[in-house]
Amino acid sequence: MNKMKKKVFVLILFLIFVGSLQSADVKIGDNNELIVNGKPFFLIGGWGPMRYYAYLKKLGINTIGIGPSEFFAQKFTTAMCLEEAKRLGLYTTCAIEEYDKVDRKHPTIIGWDQVDEPDYLERDQPGYIKNLIKTYNDLHAVDTRPVFVCFGSLFARGVPPIKNNLYVEYSEKTADVIMTDIYPVGNLNKPDELWVMAKAMKNLDKVTKGKKPIMIAVEVTKIAADAERAPTAAEVRSEVWMVIVHGAKGISYFSSSFNKIRYSPTAIPEDVEAELIKTNKEITDLTDVILSKDSTEKLEVIEPEGSTVATMLKSKGNKLYLFTVNMKKTPAKFKFIFNSNIKGEAEVYGENRKVKIMNNAIEDDYKSFEPHIYVVEK
Repeated sequence: MNKMKKKVFVLILFLIFVGSLQSADVKIGDNNELIVNGKPFFLIGGWGPMRYYAYLKKLGINTIGIGPSEFFAQKFTTAMCLEEAKRLGLYTTCAIEEYDKVDRKHPTIIGWDQVDEPDYLERDQPGYIKNLIKTYNDLHAVDTRPVFVCFGSLFARGVPPIKNNLYVEYSEKTADVIMTDIYPVGNLNKPDELWVMAKAMKNLDKVTKGKKPIMIAVEVTKIAADAERAPTAAEVRSEVWMVIVHGAKGISYFSSSFNKIRYSPTAIPEDVEAELIKTNKEITDLTDVILSKDSTEKLEVIEPEGSTVATMLKSKGNKLYLFTVNMKKTPAKFKFIFNSNIKGEAEVYGENRKVKIMNNAIEDDYKSFEPHIYVVEK
């Protein structure tokens, strides 16, 4: 085969390959859940340089956030990042400003990210929201996959930098999936206030009026230079299940760390790594349950004075799944009374133990901010 024929042959193969690429089919279901290629999908996100993708996958992350090309100082193009994600079997979200520069049919892309924390930009540049509205409309003129936006930690804490009606407008007109971020341990030095994660979820639910998927970033490192420490494995586990119980349809881990000398894109302690592998597998295995509609089963909760437990009850097949989190630092014993006639033992998911069911009720001890998941046969 001469050189000209070889070039034509290679070009034809390339065109066939590109033409065969099928973009991911992404929808939002009736329960505000993401549905990717026909299946409920709980987004477990992470980000960082391309060389860390395999490591992030090992932790159980299923989606990589890819920033604009300029972010990588021209070392890695978005196209290169997309191909590496594809090789590893990961999904991606891309910076929305890249939508006219990349192959929008790339099968890994399940969404587009607006500029991060635009509420701060709106505070400093009143009217900035108009830019994101235009970007959102331009994107959806050519692509149906969802757009994500993430509000800053001041919003999450309940002291937003802009008026609440502007957050409602952002939620309605600039994105399909609404996020926020807050890092009580690795940034704020407030490990006694893990409950702020739940407060952030309630703030998201309020501005979206319960009509859109909501997500949140979860800390896994010592983020700020002046932070005393990274969150412990138990604290990370608590934060994850706390936000899920409060309606999160996905999470994104913030794995970076900043100090006076340098920036580290992944600085996750070993014990937290092990917990992420365990917790992310549990989320993946329970995705169909987590993203289903809440059970209509009646549940009575008995709480000691001064204690609070958050619950989420799901039903799948012949089983009830009760997700719970102690919302206080103080240890407590909680009792959960089911309306159904249940008996025997409840499996405590992921803990290799069971608790007896007495008079249609489960009673169990909780450590500081501890979550438990109970699986009960109907």
